[in-house]
Amino acid sequence: MSASSSDGGLSYPVPDNIRGVPADKVLLEALLDEGDELKQGPGFFDLKDGRFCHMYVDGNESVVSDGQWHERGYRYA
Repeated sequence: MSASSSDGGLSYPVPDNIRGVPADKVLLEALLDEGDELKQGPGFFDLKDGRFCHMYVDGNESVVSDGQWHERGYRYA
């Protein structure tokens, strides 16, 4: 979901993934800051250490994800 910035909400679309790993949009929307623009950082990935991603709203860090690889897929820490 998104709302117009005049309503004080998110004015950008909430992604359904974090660097290609599926994520719950409702949960992610609750964590993200209000603002106009969302950018995901380049991310870090390897099977041993997992995956990190920084998400920025209007240039400010909003959410940092930490994913651990398991044989059935990723689990966020």
